[in-house]
Amino acid sequence: MTEELILETITVTKNFFGDKSSGVNNITLFIPKGKITGIVGESGSGKTTLLKLLSGHIKPDAGDVFFHGKPLPVRGHNLQPEHAAIAVVSQDNSDMDMQATVWDNLGR
Repeated sequence: MTEELILETITVTKNFFGDKSSGVNNITLFIPKGKITGIVGESGSGKTTLLKLLSGHIKPDAGDVFFHGKPLPVRGHNLQPEHAAIAVVSQDNSDMDMQATVWDNLGR
């Protein structure tokens, strides 16, 4: 039995200013249901770019992002139902309620 995939990318690439050393290049990622996944790396290695791709905040230059097996649309003025199920909390915690639990912050 195969695990249900929640998020996946197929050779997704996003570069900035035409510089192939910026952003992410050819990332393939599978995140199955019920698994906790960490994205780690050095400063400037593309972690935030990857999270923005996985949440639909930015559009990849190449490749695809899927949510429950369907292409994830880029967020626009009209949020799609799938966007409500994806939360990103920044590392600078300016968008977090410091009195709330982790789960409460993600559910906002």
